[in-house]
Amino acid sequence: MHSQTGFTRRSFLNRSSGLVAAGSAWVAGAARAQSRPAGANERIRLAFIGTRGQGRFNLDIFLKQPHVEVPVVCDVNLLEAEKARKMTGERAEVVQDYRTLLDRKDIDGFVVCTPDHWHAIITIYGCQAAKDVYVEKPMTLCVAEGRRMVEAVRKHNRIVQVGTQQHSGEHYAAAREVIQSGGIGKVFHVYTWHAENRWPGAKPIADSDPPSTLDWDMWLGPRPMRPYNRSRCSGSHRFYWDYAGGTLTDMGTHHMETIQWFMNARAPWSAVAAGGKTLSKEAFETPDTLNVLYEYPEFTVEYAIREASAYGREGTMYGILFFGTNGTLYIDRSGFEVAPEGGRAEKKSMGQPRKAELQPEELSARHIRNFLDCMRAHKPPNVDVETGQRATTVPHLGNIAYRTGRKIRWDADKEEIIGDEEASRLLTRTYRPPYLLPEV
Repeated sequence: MHSQTGFTRRSFLNRSSGLVAAGSAWVAGAARAQSRPAGANERIRLAFIGTRGQGRFNLDIFLKQPHVEVPVVCDVNLLEAEKARKMTGERAEVVQDYRTLLDRKDIDGFVVCTPDHWHAIITIYGCQAAKDVYVEKPMTLCVAEGRRMVEAVRKHNRIVQVGTQQHSGEHYAAAREVIQSGGIGKVFHVYTWHAENRWPGAKPIADSDPPSTLDWDMWLGPRPMRPYNRSRCSGSHRFYWDYAGGTLTDMGTHHMETIQWFMNARAPWSAVAAGGKTLSKEAFETPDTLNVLYEYPEFTVEYAIREASAYGREGTMYGILFFGTNGTLYIDRSGFEVAPEGGRAEKKSMGQPRKAELQPEELSARHIRNFLDCMRAHKPPNVDVETGQRATTVPHLGNIAYRTGRKIRWDADKEEIIGDEEASRLLTRTYRPPYLLPEV
């Protein structure tokens, strides 16, 4: 298989590498020329970038939406891109390098489902090229990337939806109303968790040559050059610090966004964490056992991760408990319920709580529909870039607390860690040329 763009890989990299490092100059012309979808019956043309599991899950839902076209699918592994192309009825073009898409006028938006370490770079370049973007969570690899993304969206007036789809759920909105109306009294503590059993853990895999269909250098992108290892570029990438932040940023971002939305909260004051590796034979780097405690101005939040025992709180793999003075609200992706205390709250429920389906299609479909509607109306989506940035910052702070072994104090106005230079260095990352974080 070969790219159908008309470029050879070598000629394209010669053309683009300096431009990637230089920032937005190359895409400025495309931004001026690009038009956006107008009428309700006009087609929205999207490029899918990253077409493994979550990418194809999203692709299936996007293809079911009216007036949506997917003219191109892009993946550094052409084998994965080919799987996505077949989902389009073999109509989509296959490309391996997303940079070939930046100055194309037949694309209105990007759907970014790559590993985490590519999210910020592709989103920023997409905004500079006048593309709206649906970007999977977590939207950043580090805290500093989030502010750069917000600046790019604001400067180029783009629509960016972050893929924390719980925010678009009907029962989530109903549960928030219960809390906001004082239905369970004053909420003073929130507990959320993730429990699964991967014992005894994945066996280490030896380094090898990359598959012929994979551009390994491009997969690594801004991260350090390393020998190819299959465990790094499968779904397990999220368990390596180079590319992600473990379960805390993976699943925790969803729940932290929900908690801050329900509580009208902007950011925690502090974070402290403890944990480690129970599955010690794994090559993975992030903790499989972790407890993080966050202090907010009027409540606390605890997130517990256990990956060597599936015995979950409330009998479920995940969920959120809001503890109030008059009752407790439990919620997951299947429903919610209120347990009153002393007759001071009304017993309520919606959906099927504790079924706890991890990936209900309807939830993602509503979130995707919201993004498409907001592209047409040019209005902020349910989880705009700043909402997503604030939510993603919370698990990053938890990981910093874990990695330093200290309590982290956070200044949300300055987006700075207070009085800890070592911890502050973990707010940013270095980038391997030419895959640099774009200037805005």
